[in-house]
Amino acid sequence: MTNILVVGDGAIGLLLSHFLSAQHNVNVLTRKNTNNTRFYSRDSYASKK
Repeated sequence: MTNILVVGDGAIGLLLSHFLSAQHNVNVLTRKNTNNTRFYSRDSYASKK
């Protein structure tokens, strides 16, 4: 399982992070320092192997 950093929480960054999180550990780097809860964490199939 690879650690991946996605820079930017725009439409493309969120799209990529969503699909990559199915098999990798993904972190999203944003410009703003907020405690927004609109994002969710997802358990991936790969992490259960």
